[in-house]
Amino acid sequence: MDSIEKISRICLVAADQSYWAEIPRNTTLAPYLDSGADGDRYPNSMPATFYDPVYTGLSEWRVYLRIDDTSTGFGATIYRRGSASSKADFMVALQGTRGPSAQDWGGNLVMCPRNNW
Repeated sequence: MDSIEKISRICLVAADQSYWAEIPRNTTLAPYLDSGADGDRYPNSMPATFYDPVYTGLSEWRVYLRIDDTSTGFGATIYRRGSASSKADFMVALQGTRGPSAQDWGGNLVMCPRNNW
């Protein structure tokens, strides 16, 4: 059984990778290096221990399904761990607000209750 710390790290890496809209099925779980050609740099990086393949077991998780609804801006990636002949674990990573995306920020404003302004 995975520890809470290990599950938390796996979930953070999955949330990071969920921003990759064109992620192919069966891709191994890994950080999404989106800050430049040479990878993520501080403050857009996570500690290397979060994706250390020996400690975290990221290679056990693979993309099962990618959902990208361009009409709403909703995005999610579903990951699967386990073989086809064994019990499987699933994890869903939801995509949040994507930087300067007008569609995402418009959706955020619609969801804000008026009495909290």
